[in-house]
Amino acid sequence: MEMPGRNDAILSVKRQVFLLILFGAVATSTAAAGRTITLEEAFQLAKASPSDSALTLEIDRARAEVRASGLWPNPEVLLSREEAAGAVDRFLNLSWPIPVTRRLSIERQAARSGLEAVEARTGMARVGLRLRVREMFV
Repeated sequence: MEMPGRNDAILSVKRQVFLLILFGAVATSTAAAGRTITLEEAFQLAKASPSDSALTLEIDRARAEVRASGLWPNPEVLLSREEAAGAVDRFLNLSWPIPVTRRLSIERQAARSGLEAVEARTGMARVGLRLRVREMFV
C-alpha cells in the first residue's frame, strides 16, 4: 500500500528534473546561438512546458468529475428465457435504482470541493514553477 503523499512527491521530483533539463537545453541552445533570454522569455518557456500542460489537464479532469458527479445510475435491462415442459417463457426486466438519499448531492459537493482543491494545488504549483524559473534565471 502506497503512502498518500508519495505520488505527489514523485511528481514533484519529476517536475524539478524536467525543469533542470528544460532550462539546461534552453541555456545551451541560446548560448550556442550567442544570445541570452530574458526573464519574461524564461517564464513563457516554463508556461509552454509539459509540466504546465499536466497541471492544466489535472484541472480539466477535476472539472469532468464535477460534470459526472451526482448523475443518476444507469437503468439495467435483463432478458431471460426459461423452458419447462415444452413451454418457453421469456422475461424482460427493467430496473432503475432511484436515489432517495442525499448521496447524489453529496457527490456533487465533494466533486466541487475536489475541483477547488485541484485549482488551489495547481495554482501553488505554477507559482512554485515561476519561483524556480526566477531562481534559475538569477
